[in-house]
Formats: sequence, C-alpha cells, structure tokens
Amino acid sequence: MFNIFKTEESFLESSYRERKTTIETLLHQATIKNGFYMMLAIAVVIVTTGILGNSLPIVIGGMLLAPLLIPVLLLSLSLVATHGKGTIRSLQILLFSSLISIVLSYGLSMVIPHTELLSLNVSLPWWVIIIIALVSGIAGAFSYAKTSLSSYGAGVAIAIALLPPLCNAGIGLEIADAGRFLAGTFMFLMNVAGIVVGASIVFYLLGYGSTETLQEKVVESVTNN
Repeated sequence: MFNIFKTEESFLESSYRERKTTIETLLHQATIKNGFYMMLAIAVVIVTTGILGNSLPIVIGGMLLAPLLIPVLLLSLSLVATHGKGTIRSLQILLFSSLISIVLSYGLSMVIPHTELLSLNVSLPWWVIIIIALVSGIAGAFSYAKTSLSSYGAGVAIAIALLPPLCNAGIGLEIADAGRFLAGTFMFLMNVAGIVVGASIVFYLLGYGSTETLQEKVVESVTNN
C-alpha cells in the first residue's frame, strides 16, 4: 500500500523534459511578443519613481516586476552549453535592456519633481556584494530550473538587485552626478558577474552542458515566430 522506500528526484537532478522546459521558458519570455520590454519599461518607471521619491517600498515593488534576470540566466545557460549564438543573443538582450533602463530613467528624472533622492549606496566590500550576487544567481537558476522551487521567485526578484543600479545610473546622468552614475554602473556589473557565476554552477550541475543542440533548436523556433 505504502512504498516507504520510494525516493523523490533530488533537486540536484534534472530530466531532459525539465531542461527543455527551462530553456523554452527563458527564451520565450525574453521576447517583445511576450511582453519582456513592456514589463521592463513598467518596472523602470516604478523603480525610478521610487528613487526620485525616496521610497524604498516603491523600489522593491518595481524589482518584483523587473525581468532583467532572464537574459542573465540565458547568458549562463549559453556559456555552460558553449552555445555561441545563444551567448551573443543573450548579451544583445542584456545590453539593449540596460540602455533602455538608463535612457528611460534619465528621461523620467527630467520630468518628475524630486528633492531628496533615495540613497542606494552600499557600504559592504565589493567581494561581499559579489558573493551576495552569486548566491542570488544560484537561487534564481533553481527557481527556473526546478518547478518545486518556483514559488521562491518573488524572493529571488527582490534579492537580485539588477534594475535599481541601472535606474540610479540614469538619474545620475540627468543630475550630472558622476558618483551616482559610476556607483550604479559598477553595482550592476558586479551583480551580473556574480549571478552569471552562480547560475552557471547550478546549470552545470543539472546537466545543461549538453543542451547546445536543444538551445539552437529553441532559438530558431523563437526567431522564426
């Protein structure tokens, strides 16, 4: 009646179906058709408004909507599978998304009245920030790769601080604050680096190193549609 010796699949194991679903989900989400850039723009408006209005809760609300983790995870997938076209495509999406975020936050700071800006300065050493980003990348990769862990997605979105630094950089440009711009840019790059390393470790352990052909097929499908 009861099989007490039955064991469930470990969270460090991944079936072909799971890998295929993860790749398809990430690739399809990072498209105009599926609202990627629309959600990015909405998140930028919310986060920038929060920074200009000195409101951390508003910034956190925007972070929950920000889809910037998707191209970073796609980059990690492509690097693990040594998929050249996927790597280039992921970098293009990430670069374009970053430019949109900076330009839009720049424009918003020109029209939204502001007196006291929210400070996003972090007093932690750079290596601590990298470690936090790395752990966040591990959590982000698991939340997409394992359906049993997908419910933690909201927490991951808050932990992964990708959009606020970009908005901070855009605001810094508009108010001619080189320190704010450089701090935002540096924070963003460190977070991306840490997330890529952490996510790559997870995808490697889950067997995504052998998914180059699968990724190629899904990319062609997404491109053709």
